[in-house]
Amino acid sequence: RAAALTLRNGVPHHSLASRAWRRPSEVLYSWLPLNANKEAIMDKPASGGCLCGAIRYTVDAPLKNVSACHCTHCRKTSGAGSSHNAIIATSALTIGTGTPKRYVDTADSGNTLYRFFCGDCGSSLFSRREKMPEMTVLKVGTLDDASQLTLAMNIWTGSALPWMHIDPAAVNHPGNRPA
Repeated sequence: RAAALTLRNGVPHHSLASRAWRRPSEVLYSWLPLNANKEAIMDKPASGGCLCGAIRYTVDAPLKNVSACHCTHCRKTSGAGSSHNAIIATSALTIGTGTPKRYVDTADSGNTLYRFFCGDCGSSLFSRREKMPEMTVLKVGTLDDASQLTLAMNIWTGSALPWMHIDPAAVNHPGNRPA
């Protein structure tokens, strides 16, 4: 059965309705619009910031592998049932306005994690592992326009709240994603 395609910004895009029957490996990049060669594409740079506007940033790289983290620490820092994230190269993130505050956390995985947030409004913006400073985990809810993103993966589903929906069409891990 062929995937249903719709046009989003003039580019063919898999419809969400077509996701349910696909293998998990096909879902990983399904949130990106597809060009005629089925390569992942996305306009860049993306921009975002905190709730009060004191901190603004740009991302000069495609956003891939949006995941929901259900660990207890991400739930607490997001104030929600999960935190929705995209992993990017730290070099792709530019803070244009303001200076985020940093909180040092020991994550459920045991890793030391630096969580960056606005000191004025408290918005969680991104995090970095101490052992992987070259990678940044961006909170996609802080993007100015996240409308083209869809979930590809859930991690730490073993600690998910019972009322959180875990999409069976996404790749799901009871703990952290495998290395």
